[in-house]
Amino acid sequence: MGKRLKICCAVSAIFLIIILVTLLVLFFTVFKSKEPIISPLPATLTYLEPELPPPEITLNVSLAITATVDNRNYGVFKYENSTAYINYHKEVIAAAPILEGRISARSKQNITTTVDVLLATVNELSNPVNIWIDYNNGVFNLTSSTTMHGKVSPLNMIKIYKSHQSLHM
Repeated sequence: MGKRLKICCAVSAIFLIIILVTLLVLFFTVFKSKEPIISPLPATLTYLEPELPPPEITLNVSLAITATVDNRNYGVFKYENSTAYINYHKEVIAAAPILEGRISARSKQNITTTVDVLLATVNELSNPVNIWIDYNNGVFNLTSSTTMHGKVSPLNMIKIYKSHQSLHM
């Protein structure tokens, strides 16, 4: 083998090693998949129908729920169908579907869903005293929680499974 061929092979090997090390460092640092950040926005009351025949309070409420999902990854985040749960004093009182979708790389997207809540004192709640106290105070504290499962595709090459649970209070 000639001297030029040996030098060419050595330079090519060094160049290939540098490229591989650079790609490996980028993959484990910059392109490492991160969980999306879910930030709740204030819910909008779209419908309210209270019924007050003593001793029972019944509330028929429609809420528009919006959350901002921040995809911090350098790849598309594709999330699956999910469910948002509405809780009243730690009891699930309603569920709202979240349809599957995708969020572009390094972007934010608002996800909106509507939920109908039927809240009754006697039939559905284990502690109906809370609804009377909240009704007299004029405030009903509801919380929502959801878990989003999905896949991140960095540079559309490799799919990495990610999920994120969010509890909004």
